[in-house]
Amino acid sequence: MKRIIVLLSIFLGTVVYAQSPTYVDLDFIKSSPETMQDYDNILKDKWAKLAQQRIDSGYIIGWDVWKVVGGATKDAHHSYVIATVYSDISKRLKGAGIKRVFPEMTEMDVEIFGKKNSRSRTIISTATNVSLGGYLKNDTIPNIAVLNFMKVPFGKASAYERMELSWFKKVHQDNPKSAGWFLHKRIDRYGEDLYWNYMTVDLYDNYRDYLEGNVPTPVANKQFKEINKLRTHKVNDVMWKFISLR
Repeated sequence: MKRIIVLLSIFLGTVVYAQSPTYVDLDFIKSSPETMQDYDNILKDKWAKLAQQRIDSGYIIGWDVWKVVGGATKDAHHSYVIATVYSDISKRLKGAGIKRVFPEMTEMDVEIFGKKNSRSRTIISTATNVSLGGYLKNDTIPNIAVLNFMKVPFGKASAYERMELSWFKKVHQDNPKSAGWFLHKRIDRYGEDLYWNYMTVDLYDNYRDYLEGNVPTPVANKQFKEINKLRTHKVNDVMWKFISLR
């Protein structure tokens, strides 16, 4: 029987039906306040339709766009996290190309669209993750996702994964404000200079639950002290769901 799993990168953030392993390509996108509305329209009118066609063709499982809270400012590192979810690496690029979903477009149309798309946003970085486990309280996609970027030193990865999945997963399950939690491992790059190589994803039904869930100060018990020896929590992104396709 197929099982429900949640994958984000940034975000990603999707409820999908699949057999493991499941992978997530993450695109971190920057758009200025002046061009954000244009990019929103391009995402909804063009890229979402291509993504749905790729889902229907069985190339990918899901496609999600998350907007970073506070990402509409010029000083923000990125404004969007786009997650492409798939279970077969050999199909991750199949079905791409805007003319596949809009065959009536001429070469001139494609060129004009490409320039408009480029002007509306900048791709800051990309990453590929694999989901290692987690839980979802309900069979719906939550509205808020928090991506926690972690740096785990070489030689401590296995111990870190065990600690997250055996103890911190339960911490989130016991939190009444939490709608889900997942652990991702980055697989596209590695090395000491890499800023992050693991990611945890905290899910909430709404922004109020996220804020109220942060009110209690965690007790620095043995487990917290142990995991702080295994990883550095670099930074987090708080995001709200903009588009979610299955």
